[in-house]
Amino acid sequence: MDASWHDVFVTEGTFGLLDDGEIPVHSADWSNGLIAPMLQGGALVRTGIQSGYVRVSIRALREPAEEIDESRPWEEIVEAAVTAPRNRLRLESLDYGPPAPDMPLTTADTTQYRLRVHARGRDAARSQSAQVPREEYLLLVWPAEPAPTRTLRGSNRLEEEEQAEAANPHPPRMHPAEPPEATAEREIRARLDEALRRSRKDQ
Repeated sequence: MDASWHDVFVTEGTFGLLDDGEIPVHSADWSNGLIAPMLQGGALVRTGIQSGYVRVSIRALREPAEEIDESRPWEEIVEAAVTAPRNRLRLESLDYGPPAPDMPLTTADTTQYRLRVHARGRDAARSQSAQVPREEYLLLVWPAEPAPTRTLRGSNRLEEEEQAEAANPHPPRMHPAEPPEATAEREIRARLDEALRRSRKDQ
């Protein structure tokens, strides 16, 4: 498949590798800092910016990617299992759909895939809006049986949150608080759900 680059619009800090456009956000696993696989199909990729554009390249492979891609100085690389019940995985903006008319990444008669996401520049404009892309992502997808998520380079969301908590401590609470990763997941889901409702209402 052509590995050309595309400008993809980011909604609430995410873009998608979606199965036929479905976004089952409530089944997303946010336990790592880069990929949030959705149990009911596809995955969300977390960006540094809150909204705006990022540059993304995609490649569909027939065999596992044994070596690390070094075409860019990637800062973060994470692999995760992704399911595609409809066998129609595509790169998509959650607001605007695929950046090209039809670019399915499925290459075999299977619903199980491995996704490796390479990222760089996520700190360039963190939590801001960027109309000119400053982040780059390379997505590799190949048929594979389910396996645990694996971090190959960088990206640990919990570590980032702990550092932020240390820099901006909150007053002690009298009752046990929910883990910081659960709080972040709940807040992200709520914001993303609201953004999707607004987007669909405007269509």
